[in-house]
Amino acid sequence: MLGTKLSPGALCGALVIAIGLQAAAVQAAESIAATGPIGGTDINAAFLPPEGLWITAIGATVGFSDYYDDHGNELSSRGNDTLGGIGVLYSYPGTFYGGQLASTFFTGYERLCFGVDPYKKNCSSGVKDIYSDVLMWSRYFPSAAALSQSKSDIQRPFGTAVLVGLGLTVPTGNYSKDNVINNSANFWGFSPNIALTYTAPSPLPEIFGDAVQLNGRLFYHMYTENKDTQYQTGSVVSLDWAAVMMKGQWQYGLAGLMYAQLGDDRIDGIVHPNNGNRSEVIGLGPIISRDFTMGDRPANITIKGIQSVYGRNVAKSTGVFVRFSTKF
Repeated sequence: MLGTKLSPGALCGALVIAIGLQAAAVQAAESIAATGPIGGTDINAAFLPPEGLWITAIGATVGFSDYYDDHGNELSSRGNDTLGGIGVLYSYPGTFYGGQLASTFFTGYERLCFGVDPYKKNCSSGVKDIYSDVLMWSRYFPSAAALSQSKSDIQRPFGTAVLVGLGLTVPTGNYSKDNVINNSANFWGFSPNIALTYTAPSPLPEIFGDAVQLNGRLFYHMYTENKDTQYQTGSVVSLDWAAVMMKGQWQYGLAGLMYAQLGDDRIDGIVHPNNGNRSEVIGLGPIISRDFTMGDRPANITIKGIQSVYGRNVAKSTGVFVRFSTKF
């Protein structure tokens, strides 16, 4: 978020989508969405912006080319997910135990289509579930390198930042148990999480930049039962990460995600017959970001691509995300 540019914590959703492969079209397919920011968190993951109200707009498109089955085999499939949304982040005044507090709210609209051969592709359009970082706390611990910067230098956040938070997904989106594809999961999601950001002077030649930053945000996702289908998704752990160089107002490098379902899916309290239907995925891709000002307001634009390279019980995906953030 602006030297502290707006972190993706103002956003919600998930890149990872696991769609049930039931042949009966009359039964709604269950989906797993690891509640959190659309496309995951990345640069400055553990930082919050200065006090005030911040807004974020996001557009994303994800293509599905195959489906990883329970053994990691790729089944022929096709589909796409196109969405747009807007989020707000409020950074509270003052400090709490030496750190900042903030909350977020996000809503969006999505068109999702998917089908596995030889079955036809099905689509659903509508509002997505609301996501909120109910409360986040972030504290920055500067290093000696941060304290020794001169006023003429670009002020880098050298040192370590820590963030802890609680995410909440509210099932307000478009859902019908008679649809094969839905925009809503139709259950509540609770996601306690922790993030770390480490920034240090670059060990590489100056042409590559003057700082390097490593980021990680770990979520633990718990879900309530879908009351319309008596289906309950098992708990999930997910890790979003980014490793970038910082050069002037630019940041560039790699970002990625790892996602694993720890608990079995259950139907009416009984373990799903497909060995619990557990899902896993690993994805990565390039990221580029730039800080700038609009009039006297700080702003940022970030573009990221994510390609899944491994999966189990999940759609193979390639996604592009564009995020614009500024102070209101």
